[in-house]
Amino acid sequence: MKFSCLAFWAFVCVCTPKLASADIVTFDLGPSAGSIGSLFEAGSTSETINGVTLSFALEPVDGSFFGVVSSSSSGVFTPGETGNARARINTGEAVTFTVTSTRALELASLDLNLVGGATDAAFVSINGGADIQLYAGAPLVDFNGTTDVFTANLPIASGSTIRISTNNEIGLQGITFNVAAIPEPSSWALIGMIGLSTAIYRRRQSRTKDHV
Repeated sequence: MKFSCLAFWAFVCVCTPKLASADIVTFDLGPSAGSIGSLFEAGSTSETINGVTLSFALEPVDGSFFGVVSSSSSGVFTPGETGNARARINTGEAVTFTVTSTRALELASLDLNLVGGATDAAFVSINGGADIQLYAGAPLVDFNGTTDVFTANLPIASGSTIRISTNNEIGLQGITFNVAAIPEPSSWALIGMIGLSTAIYRRRQSRTKDHV
């Protein structure tokens, strides 16, 4: 019994899998060749990076994911639009991303392009909740008006949705997640050693009792 308790505390205090700093997973939503944005534009409906899967839905439903290299951003191409408007989210349009992973997730940041300047108002809604306004002539909440990056650092569950919309026009450039790191192999090895040691001890104790 004494050995078992010691083994238990060694497991909890010493050999619990170590979580290094979280993995950073960025989905490049821009139109550059090989980017996630270019793959979405080519017809892909979901892409996976390091075990994190991102899919999307568009408003209006007959729109398509589209990017223009000269504008360095992507958006919703609604039939009838021309020029750079095809590569932006305009009034009445929206993109809803769904993210899934077997590991703990955190929405780290959204990289946007406020192409309309002071008249833009970018909105983000998590899991169908109330819109979070990021910009209204000046940066709001955790939005950097120079880089157009919204720093969220918001824990979210697998299957969460992130809806992005505007009252004018914005472009999509990227979305980044923090993902719980996979336990180091050395930690699993130590756990295995404790399990093996405990099993050997119990077997010996059983043999000792049999001979008494």
